[in-house]
Amino acid sequence: MNMADGYRYVEHLRPALVIMDVMLPDGSGYDLCRRIRAHPMLARTPIILLSGRESIEDKQKGFDAGADHYLVKPLQFQELSLWTNALLRRSKDQEEQDGILRAEDFSIDPRSRCVVTAGKAITHLTSREFDLLYELVRCRPNVVSRDHIIKNLWRKTLRDNTLDVHIKNIRAKLGAAGSRIVTIAGEGYSFR
Repeated sequence: MNMADGYRYVEHLRPALVIMDVMLPDGSGYDLCRRIRAHPMLARTPIILLSGRESIEDKQKGFDAGADHYLVKPLQFQELSLWTNALLRRSKDQEEQDGILRAEDFSIDPRSRCVVTAGKAITHLTSREFDLLYELVRCRPNVVSRDHIIKNLWRKTLRDNTLDVHIKNIRAKLGAAGSRIVTIAGEGYSFR
């Protein structure tokens, strides 16, 4: 795989971990690593660089580019497996601390207030829409009652269809992923 295809693959699929060679047909793994680190939604993706070069200078270039680990080839599969598991565990722990929620190809990050669905960032949610969506995703697959949203999340008393309008707007802004917000008649809403 070349650098351009590799970046498109990572950007679209948002893998939990990237393992790449330093030598790529159209560039270097160092450059691809920097590019991944520069992307706001990919910046925390764990990266392992593989290389036949074992000098401390080459390893330094890898770490300076943003790699989490640098393994020298030929390598033992068991060592790659150990590092993969360790980085995935650390990444999962960090996500849980940061409050990032994931559901298949959907993620919502409360710190950056960014929603990503099918590889596309949704950046035009209002503050209230974001908070409502985060609560629905956080509680999935349970139903979040209208009463809970209005009293606990918004701390208001509403007598009109304001909540319904917000749900409708969120669904529209999410595109195809909007169908994951299900109305449960007489009870509330659920994210599936």
